[in-house]
Amino acid sequence: MHPIGVGKSGSYWTLLDSGLMLLASEPATESGFQQYSNAVDSSQQPKKDQQSCTDRVEAGTEVLANKGILWAYWREGDTAVVVVTTHTAAPWCSEQVKCAQAKQLENTIISLKERFEEQTSAFELYATGDFNQTGDSEYLIRMTDSTGLVRVSELISTHHSDASLDHVFRYVKGEETADQVTGTVMVHPTPMTSGIPLSDHYLVCYDATQR
Repeated sequence: MHPIGVGKSGSYWTLLDSGLMLLASEPATESGFQQYSNAVDSSQQPKKDQQSCTDRVEAGTEVLANKGILWAYWREGDTAVVVVTTHTAAPWCSEQVKCAQAKQLENTIISLKERFEEQTSAFELYATGDFNQTGDSEYLIRMTDSTGLVRVSELISTHHSDASLDHVFRYVKGEETADQVTGTVMVHPTPMTSGIPLSDHYLVCYDATQR
């Protein structure tokens, strides 16, 4: 198994690695990470007006979390796939932050499509992660409209609060539209250790081979 992660930035104010990782049976041809630009400059102590979150202790965790977009590209012959994963702003952050991150994610996906799609005749792109927004949110609908992505996961609970916050989006070159979605999505309870769940989110699995 080949892990693709972010790694710590080395900055005091971005202590974590964004909590993102991709695992694949083959090493990626290329990969990258982009921190959300609305985050505080890593060389400066975060200020309340820069966080754009409500005045709560949790707001500070958004700075330390180093949230962003992790992607990887695999190519074999005339077939290629890109997988993008992300963890966006928490619910207590402002609409301005949520909108800005959704737009940056949208632009990143468009850029990856422009960069890789025409290099092979067969091309797919998947966008997944904890979006902290329901799949029918204004920002995610705008993202799918502009990128050609189709949400293949249902609006079912993926969080202990019964909210639908984790999603899988798919783009297939020259094939798929919103009414031609294929594949199977399964949601599993989070594994537990000593009676404690490993996450407040559930495990979302998507099998694109199931037609």
